[in-house]
Amino acid sequence: DGEGLAVVLQRPLELALLVAQKVCQFINRTLDRRVTAGVFNCTLIGCNLVPMFLHQQRQQLTKSGVKLIGRYVGLRHGVAQFSGSLRNHCALADLKMNRLLKRIDEWISEEGLDSRVAPPHRFDSTQVESSPPLEINFASSDIRTILWATGFQPDYEWLHAPVFDRKGRIRHDGGVVDAPGMYLLGVNFLRRRKSSFIHGAEDDANDLSDHLAAYLRT
Repeated sequence: DGEGLAVVLQRPLELALLVAQKVCQFINRTLDRRVTAGVFNCTLIGCNLVPMFLHQQRQQLTKSGVKLIGRYVGLRHGVAQFSGSLRNHCALADLKMNRLLKRIDEWISEEGLDSRVAPPHRFDSTQVESSPPLEINFASSDIRTILWATGFQPDYEWLHAPVFDRKGRIRHDGGVVDAPGMYLLGVNFLRRRKSSFIHGAEDDANDLSDHLAAYLRT
């Protein structure tokens, strides 16, 4: 929207940060949560553009001899089994990253900033074996240590209410739960891409407070 571009930018870093902030605000404002929810996504953390960083890290790990394999799905007779979707997931990640970079470049051109930033740049595709291994035999592969970094998922065992879908997720529309007077905050893509972060929960809470106030008046 061009606001704030009258600020005098003395260093290239200041311009880069401003562009990143504006693009993140644009994406948060335009992407529909119903479209983005549940989609494999290289996300934005705060106002830092992380997809490019993660892409470079994957490439550097591969060059260092680290082997990329698919998602772990089970263990049978000492043989670890992995999903065959690795190549597809990496291709989707690269596609989404390039789409984001394209939108950033378009925004820079629309705002007349082409002469003040470096030319558009694209990273090489993520390097993945043509046939990533689907199994690893721990007994014969000389693997002695495993570091688990599996992330986490919410535990709603304490919530005794008929508000869950078949996958155990709370049914809601932008935080308004499928039960009168019940609301949800802090989950991914609740109303915005930043909904699961501290500074994103603030905006969601402001929106839901209006709905709550209206409910209390009825």
